Order: sequence, then structure tokens, then C-alpha cells
Amino acid sequence: MDVRRVGDHECINCAKCMGVCRQNALSLRCGSHTLLAPEACCADDKPDSAQKRAKYGKIAWATALAVLCIALIWFNMPEPAATAPNAGSAGPASTSGATVAESTAISESGENAEKTEVAVSSARIGTEVGDQLADFSAELIDGSSFHLSDHRGKVVIINMWATYCGPCVQELPFFQEFLREHSQDTAMLIVHASDPIDDVPEFLAKKEITLPCAVDSLDDYIYTLCGASPSLLPHTIVLNRRGEIIYNHTGSMTKALLEELYEKAQ
Repeated sequence: MDVRRVGDHECINCAKCMGVCRQNALSLRCGSHTLLAPEACCADDKPDSAQKRAKYGKIAWATALAVLCIALIWFNMPEPAATAPNAGSAGPASTSGATVAESTAISESGENAEKTEVAVSSARIGTEVGDQLADFSAELIDGSSFHLSDHRGKVVIINMWATYCGPCVQELPFFQEFLREHSQDTAMLIVHASDPIDDVPEFLAKKEITLPCAVDSLDDYIYTLCGASPSLLPHTIVLNRRGEIIYNHTGSMTKALLEELYEKAQ
């Protein structure tokens, strides 16, 4: 631990130094109470010091075990089941997207109504491939809103970018061209980092980019929700029609890769 003297800030209170101190001059204390001391000395200088050390030692161990039990229970609590869109009850809990509940969506095509089966995922909420991305809402720079659950049944692409990120700006036209070609069954959102150094609407207008765009909050809510970081850009997430993540990666995007992911998301 690179401890050079007693009381060094690197000390982790392992008390191993007590066993090698020839002067029996070291003890482990908590406030005014001695928890551990060599048998040859008594740091409290009171007749009942040994009993006090034993008592407080038991209290310390009991407290540590209680904290450990609480931590184990907390981190092993089951996550809430994913909620099916347009429904008031949650679907069955599952750790994978293999099990799905079927719902029916009605899509209009000309004068005839066509029924399409849309699978509703019961995968766990998370940020890994196979997980279901948690639902969220974002206010767009044009004053409208983006609600993730409104786009269930479509392929959803979320791109994290910034005006000061060269690769981010370079790939924006790819996203715009792709969305123009697949607007019927694809939803897209680009999310600028929370610290813009340029006027984002003006920047996009100058680049002739019309993609739905939001600026993340100061606490990076959307970035954190998606498992992305403002310091690692660009970052793209692709969801299939059930809302499950099939791609969550930091790095530049190409039109060919977008098409490949689109086919995979069907």
C-alpha cells in the first residue's frame, strides 16, 4: 500500500503493522475506543479495556455483516418486468428476449386495413445486446417530443453526437439519407451531448440536417440510460421492432452498416 509511516493516508487499517512492532506501540482505534491492541500494552489504560475491545470488536463485526447482507439483497433484487406498450400491466419477467407476448397492431394501407403481428418483448431492461432499452421521453430542439414507446413496431436508431466531434458530423448525412429511404418503418433520434459549444439548431440548419434532435440534460440522462458516454463519440444504438437492443457501440457509422443492422432488426 506504499505506507511509509503510521497515519499515512494510504493506510487501509489492516493492522498488520501491530504484529511486527517491537515496541508494542500501535493499536487500532475507532474514535475514543480501542478495537485492537497488543497484549503487552493497554492503550485505554483502564482495567476493563480488554472487555471493551472484545465488545466493540463484536459490534464492528456485526455491523459489517449487516451491511454485507443488505448489499447482497439490494444488488440481487429482481428488476421490474418490461411494460408492454399501450397496456396497463407488465409482461412476465424474463432475462432474455426469447419469450414474447404477441399483440396485434392495425396499419392502414390505402383503403384496406391490414393486420400485422407485432411481438412485444419481455426481455429485461438494460443496455446490453438482447436487453430491452428503458422507455424515455426527450424534448426536441424544434419544440416537439420523442417518446420511445410510441415507436414500438419500428426499427429505432439512436445516435449520440456533438458538433465538436468530427466523425459525428461526417456521418449525419448517412443517417438522414437512410431515414429518408426507410421512413415508413424506422424511427430515428440524434442526441447531442449536454455541453454544446455551438448553437445546435443553427449548426444543423447550416448542414441541412433535418433529423429529430434533442440535447441531453446536464446530468446526461439519455446518455446514461443508453449506456453511452459524452466523452466517447459517436455512439449508436439500434433497436429491433420489439424494442430490444441489437447494436450498442461506440464508433463511426457507414451507410452499409446501417443497412445491415436494419435487416438484422426485422
